[in-house]
Amino acid sequence: MFLWQIAIVIILLVLGAVVVLVALALVRPDLIDRALNRVVSKPPYEIDEELRQKHKTLFLVDLHADFLLWMRDLLKKYDYGHVDLPRLVEGNVAFQVFGVVTKYTIGFKSSYSAEAPDLISALAWVQRWPSCTRNSLFQRALYQSERLKGFVEDSGGKLVLIKSSQDIDRLVAGRESDTGLTGALLSLEGVHALEENIDNLDVLYDANFRMIGLTGTGSVGWEKVNGKELLP
Repeated sequence: MFLWQIAIVIILLVLGAVVVLVALALVRPDLIDRALNRVVSKPPYEIDEELRQKHKTLFLVDLHADFLLWMRDLLKKYDYGHVDLPRLVEGNVAFQVFGVVTKYTIGFKSSYSAEAPDLISALAWVQRWPSCTRNSLFQRALYQSERLKGFVEDSGGKLVLIKSSQDIDRLVAGRESDTGLTGALLSLEGVHALEENIDNLDVLYDANFRMIGLTGTGSVGWEKVNGKELLP
């Protein structure tokens, strides 16, 4: 009987801890971001001056950051998280690819259907994404593209949306006089976000996506998909 009492107490403690964690996540969703996306080594960093000067001459491209999953302001500087515009400028990053994640399954990743349980559903709920994103991978992609578009519009011309090779040419030319310019390209991580409807590809193209990964484990740039020219 004593063992049953101990078991009940343990179960109640665990349930209580879960309730507290859920309540805390709803009130402070940024705590999840801070816990999962830590910066281990804090600045200042010791950098050889010769390397620092060489670094300034480079055109740096980062091919992945899933910033758009998290409810940070891309235009503000943080001491955690993957990237933000101030740190990109400080790091002389000229071109940033923003990977858009719509599905991260729990347990075995054998199913990427909309019905399979996943962690992005929970993240969307905790961070109060629009209700249409709760069960739609496609809507999650559109929501994240709208977030990036808003940051571009609010950046005062410092963040440039890359939609063509001509945009890249303009970015390269612009950085000759303004190294604070940063290009931003949208990449979809996994065609499961199309929800088995090829017509959704046109919608995502119109929403400024220019790179698609066949699965969520990498990105593949295509010149043409369904008649659409991506990055010629």
